[in-house]
Amino acid sequence: MKAHQPFFAQINIKEAHRPFGRDRREDRIDPESVAVPPYYPDHPLVRADWARYLEAIQILDRKVGAILARLERDGLAEQTIVLFFGD
Repeated sequence: MKAHQPFFAQINIKEAHRPFGRDRREDRIDPESVAVPPYYPDHPLVRADWARYLEAIQILDRKVGAILARLERDGLAEQTIVLFFGD
C-alpha cells in the first residue's frame, strides 16, 4: 500500500459467536454473579452460558481495543472511520 492511500479493511471477530471461548487473561466470571436478562429463565445452565458469553465479550473488547490502538500508533485514527457491527 502506498503512503496516504485510502484503504478498506473488514475484520471479523468470532468471539461473540458460539461456541464461546473461555477468557484466560481476565478474571473468570462467576455464573452466580451474573444478572440474567429477564427473557431467560434463571437456571444454572443459563447462568453458566451467560457467564461464558460475557467472558467472550471481554476477549472481543480487547481485540477491538488492539485494532484501535494500532490505528492510533500508525497515525491513522484521526482520519479513519470505524464501524462496529454486531448481530
